[in-house]
Amino acid sequence: MKKTFLVLSLFVAVMLMATLALVAQSASPPVSTGEQPPKVGDAAPDFALPSGAKLTPMKLSDMRGKKKVLLAFYVFDFTGG
Repeated sequence: MKKTFLVLSLFVAVMLMATLALVAQSASPPVSTGEQPPKVGDAAPDFALPSGAKLTPMKLSDMRGKKKVLLAFYVFDFTGG
């Protein structure tokens, strides 16, 4: 039983590593739009994201001057960021 579990775990680990290697090779760099990235302290560009249970779009410009907004960017594993 332990031997079967060990072999299966090793197989899954090898397949996962092979998949990650293929994804890393096929990842393409982001397409440049010619715009300069914002600098620290610059106002954030306007964007819309789904919000609430109904996923209604909420725009950043709708919040400007009414509420304080904190933009936080988290780079997760395997996102290439």
